[in-house]
Amino acid sequence: MNAYKHVLTAERKLTDSLQHVFYIRRWGIANSLSYPLLLASLKASDNSETVLAKMDMVARYIEAFVVRRSVNFRKFASSSIRYTMYTLVKEIRRTEIHELQAILQRKFDEMEEPWTGIQNFRLHGQNRVFVKFLLSRITSYVEQQSGFNSSFESTTTTLEANLLKWNIFGQINLPSIKMNLSRNQTFKNTETA
Repeated sequence: MNAYKHVLTAERKLTDSLQHVFYIRRWGIANSLSYPLLLASLKASDNSETVLAKMDMVARYIEAFVVRRSVNFRKFASSSIRYTMYTLVKEIRRTEIHELQAILQRKFDEMEEPWTGIQNFRLHGQNRVFVKFLLSRITSYVEQQSGFNSSFESTTTTLEANLLKWNIFGQINLPSIKMNLSRNQTFKNTETA
């Protein structure tokens, strides 16, 4: 099995077995860091199912890592995380699947950035691509769990059209809208007549 070919294919086409590889291609770390991570745990004796499971598990970790850093307004450029990722490559090299899972869980639990950072997360001039990614991931997950025939790809396309329509990215000259975060979650038009 050529694992590298599977990664390249999964980056272009969403599949059940390597879905997180597809996601990290849209919002992840540099290929120079992700490819060594995705391939590090593999062993020549791994069967096809184990190879795919290991690569998707690592991709899931990468996605969670970058999302958690992003909602806390932390950088994850190659230069700022290179040492961390190459150290992780060494730790997961040629591990069994249960060992890999334990290592990734421990690393995830040790992250400095808490999930509570989402409470202060907001759209600003530099994170609109991430906001679109995050909203698409959340929407497609909720729709799938609710029994809808939905995918990340279709959600991304629909979301982009709606964000433009709703003026989320300031592309269209519409009245500004301010959210009132009271209990009733109403929206108020701040434009005066």
